[in-house]
Amino acid sequence: MADISLTAGMRSNLLTLKTTNSLISRTEGRLSSGRKINSILDNAVGYFKAKGIFDRSEDLEGYKDEIDQGISTVKATVQAIEAATKIVEQMAGLAQEALNADATNATTLQAKAVALTTALDDLLRDASFNGVNLLYDNSLNIYATSLHVDFTDDTFTTINSVDTTSAAIGITGASINFGALTIQTTIASIEAALDTLDARGATFATDVSLLQVRLSFTTDFVNTLEEAGDKIVLADLEEESANLLALQTRQQLGLQAISFAAQSEQSILSLFR
Repeated sequence: MADISLTAGMRSNLLTLKTTNSLISRTEGRLSSGRKINSILDNAVGYFKAKGIFDRSEDLEGYKDEIDQGISTVKATVQAIEAATKIVEQMAGLAQEALNADATNATTLQAKAVALTTALDDLLRDASFNGVNLLYDNSLNIYATSLHVDFTDDTFTTINSVDTTSAAIGITGASINFGALTIQTTIASIEAALDTLDARGATFATDVSLLQVRLSFTTDFVNTLEEAGDKIVLADLEEESANLLALQTRQQLGLQAISFAAQSEQSILSLFR
């Protein structure tokens, strides 16, 4: 018996139908996942290009958290300086009051001012945030005395501590003297301490601004990277929907073509009956 084989037309129609069915399956997968590249098999070049972009975005996302914590640390430092300034301003008020007080009252006011130097140092000691204190003399190595913030694998900034204790800004308990001959000197020291606090507060406020700028840049850059990666892997759902409709139409036409080819062969067969 002779081998029965498909005609060239039938084979061509079947091949077209197989191709159409494969394209329909691919398009349906894109519509269900929303992505045109789901694995390396879909598009090796695009897959690895997008993976590199998304990996970079993920790395920077981690640095965003570190920068954000750095901002909080320096903000806490600025707040501590503001509180310290209020304490020193109270000392200045006591000194001004002592100018017009008798010796007994001046001594009482001096004692209050001396107590405020201890309160100042206690406040600065408590200004530690995440194990970092940028204001207190850390001779006992209780906490870090500098803040290291990584921006990327290769770039970073370091914010060093500045001793702002009463001794460092020149208003120790021993130096506070409201006596008639020394009170002006004490007032000058307190005013100088206030100037020092203002200057250090401004410096740390600048550091906060720098970190905020860097955080904003990193956030925008992460968004840009994710958008770039999405352009590579995400499917155009409107286009894919249109493609699916066209492919389904082609599928129906392919089935119809096979049906016609089969009918033609049946007509030939009927001649031998």
